[in-house]
Amino acid sequence: MRLGLIGDAHGDLNFLVNAISTLNSTTVPEPVDEIIQLGDFGYYPAHQYGLDFIEALNDFCAEMNTTLCFIEGNHDDHDALARLDRDD
Repeated sequence: MRLGLIGDAHGDLNFLVNAISTLNSTTVPEPVDEIIQLGDFGYYPAHQYGLDFIEALNDFCAEMNTTLCFIEGNHDDHDALARLDRDD
């Protein structure tokens, strides 16, 4: 299994799309199986921009057949994350 690491997206969809595309590019010897975003993902589901960000990113990851996980950082809604089912 090959892992890709990305850091500090801060809810920047263009940054993540470019990073995911690069990690799954044909110029990489082997595309990654899973990507982990290391803190400051930008998870804010209480705001429309946060919901739009998650929806667009989920769609893109599905299109790329990529699994993206993230580790929360200080720029994430910790209360909203605490209410999530961690297996979801």
